[in-house]
Amino acid sequence: MRIWLPVERSSICLVKIEIANDSGRVIRKVIERPLGKGYYNFYWDKRDDSGMTVPPGKYAYRIDDCGKKKSGWLEAAYHPMELRSSVEAVDSIDPSLARLSLGDSARVSVILLNRRGVPMDTLVSDSLFLAGESFLRWTPPSTGYRGRFEYLIDVAGYILRHTFEL
Repeated sequence: MRIWLPVERSSICLVKIEIANDSGRVIRKVIERPLGKGYYNFYWDKRDDSGMTVPPGKYAYRIDDCGKKKSGWLEAAYHPMELRSSVEAVDSIDPSLARLSLGDSARVSVILLNRRGVPMDTLVSDSLFLAGESFLRWTPPSTGYRGRFEYLIDVAGYILRHTFEL
């Protein structure tokens, strides 16, 4: 679930985004870090801070942008593939290696994004994957590639994300 945040001030300051349940208790801290001017997309994976998926329903989001507060509602609903698909890291020696698990066969596309969310490479383009496990690995074209990267995985219209550091 995407939360779009325009940061329009010129100085850097602390930005917090939290998700709360219907009783007002914070269940997930999406971000708490200094940000400068720009436009940002943050994603909530419909999990709480312990990694468990939350029940379907309405959840409040609260944004504190250097004291400027905003809030709203998000609806946690689940795509049929969402509860039957996952992506996870395989090993710490090769952080780009990820396991994609599918409960059903589905069309899959995989794009590699850099730390700014800009597409860098297409690993898989609209291909049929069978139910079970598949592995993803991106090998940089040179040794100069360092930092945070993300697999953006479209599974039958449902988006999975997996972030890793090189």
